[in-house]
Amino acid sequence: MLWAATEIGDATLQLVNTHLGVTARERTTQVETLLGPQWLGHPDCRDPVILAGDFNAPPRGRTCWLLAAKVGESESADLLDGNLATFPSRVPVLGIDHVFASPSVELLGAEVIRTSLARMASGHLPLKVDFRLRNRARGASETRAASSISNHN
Repeated sequence: MLWAATEIGDATLQLVNTHLGVTARERTTQVETLLGPQWLGHPDCRDPVILAGDFNAPPRGRTCWLLAAKVGESESADLLDGNLATFPSRVPVLGIDHVFASPSVELLGAEVIRTSLARMASGHLPLKVDFRLRNRARGASETRAASSISNHN
C-alpha cells in the first residue's frame, strides 16, 4: 500500500493505492489492515480520500463492498455504463481494478485505456477516472479542482 497526500486548492486530498492478493483469504486480511488505524482508519486519512488499485476482486464482491462501505462511492457504482474490464490486458474480461472515493470527491467518469502501449506495459490495462472535489463548506457540488487518476500495475 502507498498513502500520499496532495494539496488541491485549500483541500488536502488523501491518495491511497494498493494491490491486493489473489485469494479471498489473503484479500480479507489485507482489507482488514487497510481499514485499520494505520491506513484508512488513521485520523489523518480523512475526507477527501481516493482509494485506487488492483483489488483482484469483482466490483460487486465482498472486498469492494467492504471498501465502499468505509470510503464511499466506487467507479463501478454509477459509472459502469461502459466496459471497465482491465484484466488480462491482451483480452480484458475482468474488472478487478477499482477506484473508490469519499463523499467530498465526485467521480465524473471512468474509462479503460486500451492502447497497444498500455497492453504491452502491464498485465492490466490502466483505469482512468475523472473526478472533482466538492465544496464541503457549502455542501454544494461546486468544483474546486478537476483531475484524472490512472491505475497501473
